[in-house]
Amino acid sequence: MQSPGSQDPTGTSQWRRLGGTLAGLLGCARGATSPVPRAGTPTAPIVADECARLVLQVLEHVPEGVMVTGPTGAILGVNAAFTRVTGYDAAEATGRKPSLLRSGHHPPEFYEAMWQSLDQTGRWAGEIWNRRKSGDIYPEWLDISRVVCARGGVCHVAVYSSVGQKDGMRERLHHLAYYDALTGLPNRQLFTDRLRQAVALAQREERPLALLFLDLDRFKEINDSLGHDVGDGILRSIAARVTRCLRDSDTFSRLGGDEFTVILPKVARAADAVQVAEKIVRQIASPHLVDGHELYLSTSIGIALFPDHGQSPEELLKHADTAMYRAKENGRNRYEVYSRVMTESVRRQWELDTELRRALERGELTVAYQPLVTIGSGRIAGVEALARWQHPRLGAVPPDVFVPVAEHVGVIGELGAQVLRAAARQVQAWREQGAPWLRLAFNVSAVQLRQPGLVELIAAVYAETGLPLNELELEIKESAFLDRGESLVGILLQLHQLGCRIAIDDFGTGYSSLSNLRRLPIHRLKVDQSFVAHVHDDPNDAAIAATIISMAHHLKLRVTAEGVETAEQLAFLRQHQCHEAQGYFFSAPRPAELIAPLLRAGLGGDDRGPGLDPAPSRRRQSSRYV
Repeated sequence: MQSPGSQDPTGTSQWRRLGGTLAGLLGCARGATSPVPRAGTPTAPIVADECARLVLQVLEHVPEGVMVTGPTGAILGVNAAFTRVTGYDAAEATGRKPSLLRSGHHPPEFYEAMWQSLDQTGRWAGEIWNRRKSGDIYPEWLDISRVVCARGGVCHVAVYSSVGQKDGMRERLHHLAYYDALTGLPNRQLFTDRLRQAVALAQREERPLALLFLDLDRFKEINDSLGHDVGDGILRSIAARVTRCLRDSDTFSRLGGDEFTVILPKVARAADAVQVAEKIVRQIASPHLVDGHELYLSTSIGIALFPDHGQSPEELLKHADTAMYRAKENGRNRYEVYSRVMTESVRRQWELDTELRRALERGELTVAYQPLVTIGSGRIAGVEALARWQHPRLGAVPPDVFVPVAEHVGVIGELGAQVLRAAARQVQAWREQGAPWLRLAFNVSAVQLRQPGLVELIAAVYAETGLPLNELELEIKESAFLDRGESLVGILLQLHQLGCRIAIDDFGTGYSSLSNLRRLPIHRLKVDQSFVAHVHDDPNDAAIAATIISMAHHLKLRVTAEGVETAEQLAFLRQHQCHEAQGYFFSAPRPAELIAPLLRAGLGGDDRGPGLDPAPSRRRQSSRYV
């Protein structure tokens, strides 16, 4: 075999030596754990040659240039890609030093650092300028590794790849790091960087800046019902549509999920940002065609302006997010511009959240009861249980304040369980004291219907008290049918099979489909108090109330009128054969100890009834617990 410094026109002997060395690295060397026979056996030279041949074949086909130097630093061999890039073929390169490629572009310190890295770590990688055989200087990426040759010497394997390939890889890695893979929009990291730059520029030039925070309305329902492929299609459609609403100088980003942001760096006034938000709302509201589905959805947008609503990127993002949630609270499919009142509202909500959790832990919520009166006989048919919260510092907190908080923070299930358990025990106590059959009306919110365990809770509570389940009437707001639709049917059927009765509360205000009245196990309609309030002096309200009562009769449903406060209202209801009435005319919601005398009296007698509230001018405020 020729020495490393000798010339071989084909480079065969050098490649054999190289092949033997690399074959050893691949597990073909003596002592490697492989099915290769040990050296000295008759078949060992044959297997070694085969390994070398395979290694050479692989090296000849890799797209990167490969050069191997031996213990003396001379080139043992190169592959075809090396020749294509440098212009030196194997015969010309073999036996020479790698310095034949040196361009003179780098100072001596560059090479000293390279060899120091190789000595210390066994590897060096970086960009280097080399010279082709033609004399052209070009950049490439060089990766050198130190290996031990089969005979114990130190060899080096250098792999060359073009900077163009590396730049392409860098671009791909940069895109993956800073752009959303699904939509191609800037991701949270790039958005944060651009917002920081935009705020710094706006501060320096003393000009306004707008930030929009978008959240799709009910996107989760599409994802859950139609699958993530359709959901992904919706997100791509949103990205395309919103982009058409913006200028090249604006930044539209996807933060994650269905949350997006828009940075408007050149806005003269708030009205400009509002105009953009209006365009986005309209674009998103038009139908989206995805995988054969025609889908409608909307977005809620919060707008924050620099410097009025924040001096830092963090403040702007927080306040735009706050405004977005206010848009959702105000009906969705709209935008809201941030105001400091919103922050105060959020602060109060968080304070209420903390206080409500403590009140539930300590059992501080109480239950008030309002009688349900049979109009024909004037006697009490049941009571509605209503949650009450008397805070030691805040005073009486209305249900329409603390119940939405309980729903938002996820403790409505615990609140409802406490109210149901307390009310069931109280009804059982009244029965033991001689009260007749007494129906308990209990409000169930749409959020509770979405939570698991409602049916099991009701069954357990009534098993504890021994009350018959057909004396429990669950009141569900009509608006729940808009949110739940088909999925509500299964839950109501389970409750019906359990033995509970079902009532639609605030009927006439939720625009539910009348088909719900036919296919759901509903026993009662409750006419909303807004229609009852003026039945005696407003023909339109009188017509609506009379129509609801008549419809209930034809559907063989019981009907209860809410918010009855005057004898005239009661007379109208009696004339139209309404079954029950409830309101301040009979009694305000009261603690259990004040309801007991009414149960004993039975509320019999004249139309006024002995339980008439002493302050009839007080309208029944939102006494519902849901």
